[in-house]
Amino acid sequence: NEGVLRLTIPAGGISAGTVFGYGDANLQYGNDWAKFAGSFALSSSGDTILVYCLESRTGNTFHLGGFSFSGDWAYSGLDVSSYGTAFSALPADLGDVGAVTLPEKDNYVYTGPQVGTKEEIQTSISSTGYWSGSNTERKDPITTSFTITSPITPAPSLAPTSPPTPVPTSPPTLAPFASPSPLLAGCNGLDAGDIMIILVNSDNPDVVALAALSDIPEGIDLYMTDNAWTGSSFRTNEGTKKLTVPSGGISAGTIFGYGDTDLYYGNDWVTESGSFALSASGDTVLLYCLSDANNYVHLAAFSYTGSWKSPGLIDSDYGTSSSALPSSLNSVGAITTDHFDNCRYDGIATGTKNTLQLEIENSNNWSKSNSQRFSISSSGSSFSIECIPVGNTCTRSTDCCSSFCNGAHGCDAA
Repeated sequence: NEGVLRLTIPAGGISAGTVFGYGDANLQYGNDWAKFAGSFALSSSGDTILVYCLESRTGNTFHLGGFSFSGDWAYSGLDVSSYGTAFSALPADLGDVGAVTLPEKDNYVYTGPQVGTKEEIQTSISSTGYWSGSNTERKDPITTSFTITSPITPAPSLAPTSPPTPVPTSPPTLAPFASPSPLLAGCNGLDAGDIMIILVNSDNPDVVALAALSDIPEGIDLYMTDNAWTGSSFRTNEGTKKLTVPSGGISAGTIFGYGDTDLYYGNDWVTESGSFALSASGDTVLLYCLSDANNYVHLAAFSYTGSWKSPGLIDSDYGTSSSALPSSLNSVGAITTDHFDNCRYDGIATGTKNTLQLEIENSNNWSKSNSQRFSISSSGSSFSIECIPVGNTCTRSTDCCSSFCNGAHGCDAA
């Protein structure tokens, strides 16, 4: 019901780092796309773009990139008419990498780093904090190329080593809106971005505030650590706190946290290991739970020491202030800001789960200070999670949070 354009790659191919595109003479191949089907016309009220190629022998589709400025991706498997002209399901093969999801604005341009490893640049492009959007101002396209660097490979140790001890590995990232994997049973289906970090005070006493964007079932153990993630395990030179979710669970929209009596469960965290002590010169906070198979399920991350380091470095390279970002948080759940002692999210508190995740991830929506501590109260503040109607259907069963999305409109009232 819309349109497809096709570009035949010219002789010599396109080199890694090249910026090219459609519709602007300042972009390489900007005028070389041919109509393949229908009418390609982006809507200023929100739309999606998918880039793909076809395998020449079988005709199979390979999805290369996805971009939504409709605020969210819709649930797969809906009636075709439910997607309208502004929504799309996200192809499962773009669940881990390759997709950008932004709130509805007419114009966007990426403003982030253009030098780094392929994985680092993918992470930056997927981060909403590196995009500039406007409903009134057209954005000029990037015309300078990217520089793709090789990952740093640690030098092998010459000293004899003992056989490696098995460590928990990060579970595979679920495609958006997919059914929970059995691997996540120990966390009762909690996934990346279901809890978001919304305040960090590193000027003593340490405080970390969290927002539940999904219901958190009772009995789950939540772990919060300032140990570095190395890509396969946590270091053990800092500390970890644990909160066992109390009877009745924690409802979506609730603000809770650690280190402040004004926060629900602020004094209920116990020491799991080491010493949890946030550094005023920069640090990282990671939140996770453990599956029944004892695998890490990463839920949220916050860095106020700048960018995340590459995974796979030797442990000492992470020091006490840096960490790699777990790959399952590349798409959602992580906040990155330059160094400030104290930071608090001050953006909107009402919206769909996805919209709130995007807003919280945007460091421009945070207040930051090296001298002023910030506060937030569980009893005086909360988030309101809205459903996501698409046409006359809800995008997923977990969005049954308003009368529109109950019963006949595609969700069970429960």
